[in-house]
Amino acid sequence: MRNFILCMVPLLSLHAAAQENESYYIFNAKWEPVKNIAQAKFFLHTQKINDTCWQWDYYNFIGPRLRTESYKDAEGKIPNGFFAYYSNQGYLDSCGYVINWKKDRYWTYFHGDSGKVYMRQTYDNGKLTKTNYYSDNPPEKDDEQGQDKTFAKVEVESDFVGGMKSWQSFLNKNLQYPKRAIDSEVQGMVWVLFVVDIKGKVTEPVIAKSVEFSLDQEALRIIQMSPDWTPAFQDGKMVKSYKKQPIIFQFQ
Repeated sequence: MRNFILCMVPLLSLHAAAQENESYYIFNAKWEPVKNIAQAKFFLHTQKINDTCWQWDYYNFIGPRLRTESYKDAEGKIPNGFFAYYSNQGYLDSCGYVINWKKDRYWTYFHGDSGKVYMRQTYDNGKLTKTNYYSDNPPEKDDEQGQDKTFAKVEVESDFVGGMKSWQSFLNKNLQYPKRAIDSEVQGMVWVLFVVDIKGKVTEPVIAKSVEFSLDQEALRIIQMSPDWTPAFQDGKMVKSYKKQPIIFQFQ
């Protein structure tokens, strides 16, 4: 999958200090490792999620995410976990899971900047078992039952407790404009796709529209630290649902 040798380089403006279990690597336009930041066209951020999962996020050096890969080992030799691929403009193009090199569970495919799902494929240990095509919004997970079912279309959407005013107050109190984005004069709107469960807990956050690494990281941090949301309602009861939330970064 990769034929280059990783060469770790500290990115002085990326983080004040490298966090434990995180590493950064920079590459030129030919994906050759370089040590001079002035030559950097792309970079890779690796992070240990747990003892059996390392996440690799590939980015334009100053720009949107290219792809996300997950591995069972720190060296990135055994694909295992969540994968996501992005368009040149940073929109989520497709995502799904791999178990020991083989596609598994759901793989979802999106229409460009609309973010709408047009196809979902179901795999069982590498074997394609079902393909569904859609012409509207993301579908329900058809094979899930009971409380495990996640809805995309609901009668009453999940919402931040207190509505838009409370959400804005939460952002004003907690959102931090990353120094790297400030130094690079980057602004824009990051979209985060996640699930709100029946207790209002936020789970499975994914970047749906990437702008730049530090802005994406801050958007994920905000969603993950947010208090419980009001769950969605369907047929008179609380249900798990998808939510896509914009986080705006703009110079004043």
